[in-house]
Amino acid sequence: MRRFLQASLLAASIAASSNALAVAAMPTTGSCAVLGNFVYSFAYQYGATAGPGWGLNILASIDFSTNTLKGVMVLMNPNASASKQANIAITAPLTVTAMPTLGNGFQRIEGTATVTGIGFASGSTPYATGVTVGDTFPISFNAVPVNNSNTLLLQMRAKAPGSADGTWTGVCQF
Repeated sequence: MRRFLQASLLAASIAASSNALAVAAMPTTGSCAVLGNFVYSFAYQYGATAGPGWGLNILASIDFSTNTLKGVMVLMNPNASASKQANIAITAPLTVTAMPTLGNGFQRIEGTATVTGIGFASGSTPYATGVTVGDTFPISFNAVPVNNSNTLLLQMRAKAPGSADGTWTGVCQF
């Protein structure tokens, strides 16, 4: 038991000295993979309807050398007789801006996403997603680099009341 405690204390002291959660500098080159999940915690509670669908998740990459996001969002229509899903391909030029009022290395990443493709699962019936190729929509999120700039923690930026019925959080890993 004594050796176990000694090993635990050693591991704890190493972890404390190499604080992987310490805020780091925002990368200016390279790319990272993004996995984000959409959350609608209040949407149903306050009577929002999904219309043609709501996003479920996003898988994308952010290239900081070209300041571009490219990815696929999964859209789900829960109003259909059997919930249907669509893959919505997007691309967006991005602008990265420091947020000194928040401090701690927070950055704002913004852009305008363009829908570049719409796909459906093999064997499923396509449905009206409410979006078409060429449609655009704004994207804006907060980012904080951690883990020696090897990880970005992402959070959708606040929207004007009534302009968004959900939010998303994600991680961008280099």
